[in-house]
Amino acid sequence: QQGRVTEKLTTRPDSESGELENSERENYGYDDQGRRNVVEKYRYDENTWQWYANPVENDAKTVTTFNDENRPSEVFYYDNYDGNSWSEQYDAHGVFEYNGNKATETRNKYKDGIAVSNSSTIINYTFDDNWLLTEKTTSLSIDIDWDYENEEIPQDRWVYEYDANGNVSLEEHYNNFSGGEEPSWALMYRYKYEYEYDTDGNITRKTKSVWRDYLEDYEVESDLTYEYFYGTNDALELPYSNHFDSADSFDGFSTEDGNEDGNTWAMSNGTISCTSSKAS
Repeated sequence: QQGRVTEKLTTRPDSESGELENSERENYGYDDQGRRNVVEKYRYDENTWQWYANPVENDAKTVTTFNDENRPSEVFYYDNYDGNSWSEQYDAHGVFEYNGNKATETRNKYKDGIAVSNSSTIINYTFDDNWLLTEKTTSLSIDIDWDYENEEIPQDRWVYEYDANGNVSLEEHYNNFSGGEEPSWALMYRYKYEYEYDTDGNITRKTKSVWRDYLEDYEVESDLTYEYFYGTNDALELPYSNHFDSADSFDGFSTEDGNEDGNTWAMSNGTISCTSSKAS
């Protein structure tokens, strides 16, 4: 399918030469309904000139299956990449359940296809009416008292806000400072994102600012500008014609349309016309 992003490459200027060098890469795959179901994350090692897996939370590679409402139902997480191919054994497996605009993922770690412990990570998601993620909390489900009943210990919490174009404008991360079942959330970081757009709604500038307590204000951390290069996808209705008014107008011109429908290009009275019934 045309128009789908299959790779995103991030380059950064070298600290000495200023030349752009590879930094991170993401590759994407899609299922037969056009849903992005595979994400692979890589980081570049300038010493070995090779790409390596770039995991954040056992998610260097994720493979997602969807339910009938096009929402994730299962996610398989992979970390092991040998420089050429990914391991067939996943490192974690998450199962989703939904209740209105909320979702709960129960994620278990695996080794060689076997669960490595009786603990699991519980991830709770909250979405707005546009199904944009507004809050995410993670908890560790573990049998603390050895009574065969797991308790959920909150770990981290993220909060998001969005601009009118659906891009994140605020991101906050909190950690459970108490370490107990009753959380005491301590702010770890707060980012503000500001955007500029072109007439097609594409981002032309993105400014990321971080909250500084000692300043009691935001400080710009990065300021990125974007350029877009478009090819043409114009289509002409058939039949259409082009007029040739010089002796060399036909140089390098092919009269075969290539779709074997029995119609082709034809020349009449100095005009060459395409009457094909199918796209070439």
